[in-house]
Formats: sequence, structure tokens, C-alpha cells
Amino acid sequence: MKITHIYFRYPLYSRGCYLTEYLRYLGENDVSSVLISEKYPNGAELPVVKNLTYLWVSRDKSELSFIFRVFKYLSHVEIRTSDVYHSIGTRGVLFGFIAKLIYHKKFVVTVEMVGDSSGGFLSHLSVFSYRYILKLCKPYKIILWSQYYKDKYFKNWNNAVVVPPGIKIIDRSVSRTASWDGPGMAELKIHFVKPLYKPNGTAAITLLDALETYKKKYGSSYKLTLYFRGENQEQEVIDHIKELDAEANVIIEKFLPFDAVNDAIRSSDITILPFSYAPTVSRSLLEAMMVGQLVLVTKYGEISTIIKDGQNGFFISEDSEEIADKIHYVLALSKTQKESIKNNARLSVEKNYNSVINFERNMKIFETSIRNA
Repeated sequence: MKITHIYFRYPLYSRGCYLTEYLRYLGENDVSSVLISEKYPNGAELPVVKNLTYLWVSRDKSELSFIFRVFKYLSHVEIRTSDVYHSIGTRGVLFGFIAKLIYHKKFVVTVEMVGDSSGGFLSHLSVFSYRYILKLCKPYKIILWSQYYKDKYFKNWNNAVVVPPGIKIIDRSVSRTASWDGPGMAELKIHFVKPLYKPNGTAAITLLDALETYKKKYGSSYKLTLYFRGENQEQEVIDHIKELDAEANVIIEKFLPFDAVNDAIRSSDITILPFSYAPTVSRSLLEAMMVGQLVLVTKYGEISTIIKDGQNGFFISEDSEEIADKIHYVLALSKTQKESIKNNARLSVEKNYNSVINFERNMKIFETSIRNA
């Protein structure tokens, strides 16, 4: 089986990313993949992936032009000999549709997110356009990462199925045992392991405000570690740290290799993710739940289907004082209560977000599409 994947910008993290894990899984199961993509960022090291052919598209200031720039490969031998075309996100849909018509193969779309974080007019227009295009192109299957988006935008679409991205399930023995036993600890350690593009930068600022409030209200200091990699809101975060006079409480590190994220999350005393938008499945949330963290997170998007408040995590608002109060409340829980919540969190991830199981579900969709071609 050979699959052509069309993905706007392949993030070339030296140790990989979710898509790299997915492509590696396919390669290890004797599936050949072709990836049409822009390199992002330039100059990064290519992850080693078995049975993968790269077809790079040149960078351009106009992101939308990617929709048309990929057509340079329409007659390429790798495309002609592929068994199925797979658009990851919106920008490869037209290419996959045209290739399907020319070569009489099946076409599958994976929907990561729908709309954008603003929730404004342009976001609604984007949702309408995406749904309209998918109706016209009629892919064999639409793989949704989010049950939230299925319920909201694709509820009655017979070809839409939910297969969320997953994470590698690690052994329970490496889960962290918290170094604290309640409120009043000398210093609360927090790692916010997110790239600080909008709106994650906004979340980092909210977290800073909440920790400052917690410090003043409950008399406990904190140490917050942020990870920078040249994103567009980092300077705004730095300016806010200075406004709060919080330089002594914040550590700034270079962004981590993919396989080092778990260690950073595990070294936190608690995980706080005050998102201000409706994300698809948050990998940082899943990683925290898996390694034995108590998680506090805003109730947006897919998060509302992952977290059961008080059972496997806690919902928070974006109000700094409310977050500070929730931190105090969670730290004051008994050891038995904390262990029960952390165990429930891990079980939730094992049941629904095991990457190997979800990769297998994707494979079955592709195999079925080829049989029905």
C-alpha cells in the first residue's frame, strides 16, 4: 500500500512530532508514504522515517497559495502509483480531489481543527467554506481528531469518523511522585511546555497572572519554566514578566526535543493549561494525564470531552484569581483523592488516546478505501 499525504508545513523537529510518529508507524508496517509539504522551519534536521518519500514545495509568503503550488507534483510517478490520497488539513483537499478524479483512487481527509481561535466572522467563514468544499469533493472518509468538532460541525455526515491523535503510552513506573503534600509549600514548580504562538502566548500570560495572584493570596512562591523557539508572542510574554516584576520566578529555556517533553511535564508539581480557544486534542494535556499529573485546564473544544471535572482533572476559567483558588483547592486534597484522580486520568488516556491503537484505526480506513476503490 502506498499513501500520498498532503500536509501544509511539516514541522521538522529533530526528534519528530505526532505526524512523524504516524508516518513511522506506517513505514514499520510496510506501508509506503509520500509526503507533499513545505519544510518548516527551514534548515531543520529531517527525521528518519522508513518507507517515506519527501516531495517538497517551495516556501511562499502566501500560505493559501500552497493549495495550488502542490499541483507541480500531480503527474509525478509517486502520485500516479499511490493507492490513496490523504489530505491532512484543508490545503491539500483540492489536490487530493483532482488526483482522485484523474487516477481513480480513493481520497481521505484528516481534519485537525475547524476554524481558528478567534471565533469571529473569518473563523465562521472558514468553517462554512471547509464544509462546503468537503461536500463537493466527497472524500471516502473524513477522519476527525475531535469528537467536539464531530458533534458541532459534522454530526450527520455518514463519512465522518472520529479517530483522535494519540500519544505513546509509557510504563507506569516512570510516572512522577509529587514532591509536595499540600498547600503552603515553599515553591510551586510549573512547566508550561507549549510553543508561544498565539493563543498559547495568551495562555502563558494568564498563567503568570494566576501564579502571581496565588503567591500574594496564599503566601507560596512559584517557579515557572517557559520554552521559547522564536514564536510571535514571546516578546509580549517577556514584557508581561517585566511588568509583573516576576523575572526571579520565571525560567526561559529553549524549546525541547519531542522526546524530552515528558520529562519536563513530569517535573511539574501541577499542570495548568489556561487555553483561551477551542483546541483539538491537546497533546500537552494528554502527556500530563499519562505521567501522573493533576491537571487544571479551561473547558474549551475537545477538552470538554477529555476531562470529567473532579474525576480525572479540573476545569478552570481564565480568571487569575479563580485559577489561584483552584490551585489552592487541588493542593489541599488528600493523598488518596489525588491518587484516585491521577489514576483516572491515566486510564482515560490509555483507553482513548493510545497512539498505536489509533494508528491501527487509521490504517483500517486506508485499507478499506483501497478495497472499495
